[in-house]
Amino acid sequence: MQGKPGPLYSVQAVEYVSGLRKQSALLAQRPGIGKKRDDLAGGATLSSPPRYLEKIERTIITQALEETRWNKTAAAKKLGISFRALRYRLSKLGME
Repeated sequence: MQGKPGPLYSVQAVEYVSGLRKQSALLAQRPGIGKKRDDLAGGATLSSPPRYLEKIERTIITQALEETRWNKTAAAKKLGISFRALRYRLSKLGME
């Protein structure tokens, strides 16, 4: 029986996005990386991973908000982050 993804799924998704952000920061420190690769999913390039990651993060946050009827406190709990962290992410992504 398959149900809706639970909190563990959401936490894993947030951790995945966090890991991708760390990798993109490391790639940004290396000169010459991302200059010739433009065949990544979603039209992202290695030189533009933050935009691609923001799209993923926006999808995860929107899903959590919809599942909680846009209750930010409940959505933050579902994502495994603090309410303040969710507010920060919403502001940074221009979703408020």
